[in-house]
Amino acid sequence: MAADAANVHTAIGLQLRGSPTVKRARELLEDGAIGRLLSANIYSSTAGFGLEVPDPYVYLEDPQNFANLITIQGAHALDLAFNLLGEPVASNSMVSRQYPSIALGEQKEIHRRTTYDHLLFQGATVKGVSVCIEVAGGRTPEAPFRFEIVGEKGTLNLQGGAARAGGVLPAMPILASNREMLT
Repeated sequence: MAADAANVHTAIGLQLRGSPTVKRARELLEDGAIGRLLSANIYSSTAGFGLEVPDPYVYLEDPQNFANLITIQGAHALDLAFNLLGEPVASNSMVSRQYPSIALGEQKEIHRRTTYDHLLFQGATVKGVSVCIEVAGGRTPEAPFRFEIVGEKGTLNLQGGAARAGGVLPAMPILASNREMLT
């Protein structure tokens, strides 16, 4: 609406919906591979948005650019959850600054962070699935993305990612039922 009033075009790129991994996960869920869905937990992290901000990423620290951990990585994590589990009907969220003082650019000038580097979300979907999501900046890159969906008959796990792009899913989903691998 605001874009229409200002006579400007906008776009939102939620490309995870088109990921082969996400498409396969959706098929498995729709086919009832893990039974009725009960709960889900997402952890999405990145080395970015931590204590030090390299020159190419300094623009992400300006709230007026509307490009930050919450609007980028947080939006991808939330959209992925709702796309696979159903739209939210109840929710609560909290944002915080775990790194309130940051070193900007090559000179490492100390500044106060004005954007958020951490998001916690909890809610329930129209399908009755309880959802918990943590999106965290400034984390080590060992396991940047984990998404576990628990059903009555087993679990579906999606994992992967890259150090500075936690929302990327390069691997196929892992499906387990009673501790057996099904895929």
